[in-house]
Amino acid sequence: MAGGPGKINEYNQSLTPEQRKANARKAAKRPRKKTKLIRDIAKIINDAPAQASARDSLAKLGIPEGDMTNAALIAAAVFRAAWEGDMRAVEKWERYVGQADEQQRHDGMLADLIDGLKEPDDGQEGGAE
Repeated sequence: MAGGPGKINEYNQSLTPEQRKANARKAAKRPRKKTKLIRDIAKIINDAPAQASARDSLAKLGIPEGDMTNAALIAAAVFRAAWEGDMRAVEKWERYVGQADEQQRHDGMLADLIDGLKEPDDGQEGGAE
């Protein structure tokens, strides 16, 4: 049956209520096409092999052939930007390699040591009476 919305309405009106219910039941049982989430598509792109034109630059960075993916290209681009002095890229690179976590751990330990050296505050100002 060809036609637009008007034809569908005409067809539906020609059916009995029982026929419409039966058609609705069949439609509800039909498997739906699953659509991929953008996150799933991004993972597919991330894990896809890098283009042949980019493989030489990845090889120069020491990336093995099996690891030459789009994710490797992104990591290389962040590294290049960090190398050129982009501080946001430096911070991202440190997170990639785990240095930022290590630095935060050391900063936390230093803060704990400094707090341990402070005298407890007993709520009195100006010394003993």
